[in-house]
Amino acid sequence: MWLCGQEQDLIINKLSFQFLSLDENRIKKFLIQVSNHVVGIDFSGCAVPNDLVIFCADIFGEQLEFLSLYWNPMVSDKAIMYLTSHCFNLKVLNLSGVRYLSDTAIENAARCCLQLEELDLTRLDQLTDASLHAIARGCRKLRKLNLYASGKFTDKGFCDVFEHCLELEEVDICGSRATDESIEALSMNCKNLQTLNLRWCTALTDLSLMCLSRLERLKYLNIHGIASLTQEGLEHLGNANVKWTLETLDINGCIGIHMKTIDELRGLFPNLRRALKLD
Repeated sequence: MWLCGQEQDLIINKLSFQFLSLDENRIKKFLIQVSNHVVGIDFSGCAVPNDLVIFCADIFGEQLEFLSLYWNPMVSDKAIMYLTSHCFNLKVLNLSGVRYLSDTAIENAARCCLQLEELDLTRLDQLTDASLHAIARGCRKLRKLNLYASGKFTDKGFCDVFEHCLELEEVDICGSRATDESIEALSMNCKNLQTLNLRWCTALTDLSLMCLSRLERLKYLNIHGIASLTQEGLEHLGNANVKWTLETLDINGCIGIHMKTIDELRGLFPNLRRALKLD
């Protein structure tokens, strides 16, 4: 368990049950005992039943700020809707791998949890742009958004989020169908962006790199596997303020970019600490 204690009185802030085999009855009894103190729970990989999710919503309610249900694929829309309706002060919600969730669950979360700062929807392949439109309307405080391998999203949804969630610092849309239109919206509006994963976003062109040159805080950029990007596009990026901020760059599989060593890349980005190019 992830416990935070003081010398005399143990104060429990967050609990971690990552990848444990849970005895539901024992866990419920324990959670009741600590219910006045807990603000965060990590149930990653625990095969949590829907009944336990609902139980947590009942006993923790508005005091819960952090919840990870990473890789709990059987958690249902109904359980998530109940949870987000009761735990409306959540700041961090990880639903990565809760694979059967629909737009209905995410729309409810976005409508109820207006304090969300971090949201992970990795590999939720049932979701559509309806979820992104709801996030754009409700989650204006988002700093971190992970949409990795959620393949039904389109530019309409991405642009809506990027035009309204202006505090974003980390974005992951790896493997998406995003085009240059989405990256233009992102770079125009999300001026605090520091981390961007565009791995395998194969519809992007050099125009996206030109758009990213507007950013002044970007530290991490992953453009792995985007064969349409060229040396010229990367050089355009290297002539902007990003030149001085970029610390990590992944250009594996970018066959149009001919630089092969970190020393060559540091000619464009002097502060690179890590560069990935396997050719």
